[in-house]
Amino acid sequence: MATTRKHWTDQEKQKLAEIYPDMKAIEVAKILRRSLPSIYGMVDLMGISKSENFKKSEQSGRILKGQKTGSSHRFKKGHQPFNKGKKIEHFMSEETIKKFKSNSYKKGQMPHNTLYDGCITQRNWTDGNTYKMIRTSLSKWEFLHVHIWKQQNGEVPKGKIIVFDDNDRNNFAIENLKAITRKELAERARQTDGMIASYLSGKNEKTKAELLKHKEILALKRQLINLKKEINGKL
Repeated sequence: MATTRKHWTDQEKQKLAEIYPDMKAIEVAKILRRSLPSIYGMVDLMGISKSENFKKSEQSGRILKGQKTGSSHRFKKGHQPFNKGKKIEHFMSEETIKKFKSNSYKKGQMPHNTLYDGCITQRNWTDGNTYKMIRTSLSKWEFLHVHIWKQQNGEVPKGKIIVFDDNDRNNFAIENLKAITRKELAERARQTDGMIASYLSGKNEKTKAELLKHKEILALKRQLINLKKEINGKL
């Protein structure tokens, strides 16, 4: 059923402009016999705002500078809990204790959504990439590719990290998992398709986007970079 909209008269607007700046909106609504949304809508339309005196008063509901709030609801210094040093049966009825225990975790009980050893999940990592993780024991998780490498080769040598040789984070073939140093990792980062395309394009975004479509050009440039490094290393 359609409702009849109550239009604002000039007298109502004048009254609103007079009382709204220094009075709570709910009180204004009662005086003008209108809803709060109606009041807020019209003051917004008319550009009316609260006065500075009202904003600084307790009526505004704002926390004023130097004002302490909530102190009456806080525990006082030295307060002792009513059940301190008491056994549960001293302050709970038998029926309440029964209900309490029925809703409490039992010793050693795990939440229903606890995952199992060997469970594999995906997580977003700090480097912006998504990696697969495997649970090795309770509360202990490990990168899946690292776990697979360790199963084949033992502990990761100190100073080395395990990477995907082809940069495909879903290729867990053991021959695709390599142990390299962080220095080697930094060098690999400089040879990604994106970095090589940026170098060749002079950071021209249109040219870079076009180059990224031609993997063979990027691969040739990568080979050239490595060949130069090899030659320089022998000189």
